Amino acid sequence: MPDQVRVLNFLPFDIFGSIQRRSLQVAKSIKKRSIETIFVLPMGSNDFSNIAQSEGFKVHKSKISRPVIPNNVRTLLILFRFLIFFFVDIYRAYSIIRKESPDVIHINGFVAIQEAVAASIYERQKTLWTLIGTAYPRFLVFLFSPLICLVGRRTFVSDKLRGFYFSYPSDPIIFEPLDPIFLRACHFEKYSKALYFRTNHDLKRPLFCTVGSINPAKGLEYLLEAFALFIATKEATLLIVGSVPDNQTSYYNKIVSLLERLGIQDHVHFTGFIPHKQIPSLLKEVDIFVMASVSEGTPVCIIEAMAMGLPIIATDVGGIGDLIINDYCGSLVPSKNYFALFESMISLWENKQKMDDYSKRARSHVLDKCDISNCIAGYEHIYRLITKCDA
Repeated sequence: MPDQVRVLNFLPFDIFGSIQRRSLQVAKSIKKRSIETIFVLPMGSNDFSNIAQSEGFKVHKSKISRPVIPNNVRTLLILFRFLIFFFVDIYRAYSIIRKESPDVIHINGFVAIQEAVAASIYERQKTLWTLIGTAYPRFLVFLFSPLICLVGRRTFVSDKLRGFYFSYPSDPIIFEPLDPIFLRACHFEKYSKALYFRTNHDLKRPLFCTVGSINPAKGLEYLLEAFALFIATKEATLLIVGSVPDNQTSYYNKIVSLLERLGIQDHVHFTGFIPHKQIPSLLKEVDIFVMASVSEGTPVCIIEAMAMGLPIIATDVGGIGDLIINDYCGSLVPSKNYFALFESMISLWENKQKMDDYSKRARSHVLDKCDISNCIAGYEHIYRLITKCDA
């Protein structure tokens, strides 16, 4: 039996999002092979903490703060607090690391900068930093690029992100995994008929859908502008699936105002939060999945939509281009270009053969690239490499 390995896993937020879901899936699997995971999360909700503890994992809660992009007085104060307590937060992270004395320190996300600094001070060769998205200003990434290169090991969720973070070509890529529930998608019943009553959706109309929390990175203003052009030519419905974070109410209000100004409020419907296990059932009702993001990593919602065999239209940002081969299993368009998005939407809807081709190829492509077993094996391999080098 392999020697016992202890991994201290720092997560960016205490929510049950794709990063947290992947971390728990990996931790549960490698626990059977003598690798123990201890999670560390910032204060806030206990969505992930409660689930992890119910699965038997040890969890630390820390007062470490997170930066935000200021768009009102509240977010400006949050950013100010982050800057004021930056070095205090490094000490907080260092104290937890020293207390647990782990074999591996795993940092998830660029936003966990304080933990990365603390881990490098403690023992950089024990540190693994998984870098995920492109939501951060490039100058800030450049400023911290020496730290990124200093840590013992780095992993990325797509090949394109290596360049964004000024890293090495040899750094491994571990794609975010597909949740196994989407492998059983063909067995799901239709989503609740209430969907049709909520949207007044006629089966002869195209039903477009996008999934993700409501925030500026999702580029919803560009999607609405494109959709307004689309329904000027034919009737259609757009579903926007996702919750509104507490710090994004002003952005949500801006999107609603745009909706009303464009006069398309009867064709666009915000579903709010939908439990993850119900997403496959909803996606079975959708004709085309659209994503207009201005920054991304490798969005799990696209991975899941591809696994459901949906034709995809998405902006070519972050690692999306590593998931979608343009004009083979989906269509890629420039970001912040609503007319290009509209043209892709109308041309795909009017070409049923292309929709069928995208559908078949997308599922096959993503099942191979985002297999959960590859993700688990990848992280286990790196953990054991770190402990071997440490020995």
